[in-house]
Amino acid sequence: MDIALIVQPDEDTRFFMKTIGSTRNRYFMRSDHQLARRQSVSLKHLAKEVVILPEDGSLTQKSFERKLAAFGIPQLRVLKTATFPLVKEAVLTAVGSASCSRMVSTRL
Repeated sequence: MDIALIVQPDEDTRFFMKTIGSTRNRYFMRSDHQLARRQSVSLKHLAKEVVILPEDGSLTQKSFERKLAAFGIPQLRVLKTATFPLVKEAVLTAVGSASCSRMVSTRL
């Protein structure tokens, strides 16, 4: 193998690594959710919400938790699920709202 694509590489001086892109997460909720009417939603708006995230170790979860820490926002109420279809079902049944990658959110 000559080239590998890795989402979250560990630092290793034996390899040359070049970032070729980044993923932006989107936050989604039911269309009748009170925050859905807002022009924009900040992490502070989510403090009172149940946030639905995929399983431990997922890129979405790590990215979301890094953003909370960067803005000094304490851990929110989080429901973790095993798969993205379960995230979607939890949102549709009004359990909470969710963060996911842009690629996943376009399929919801």
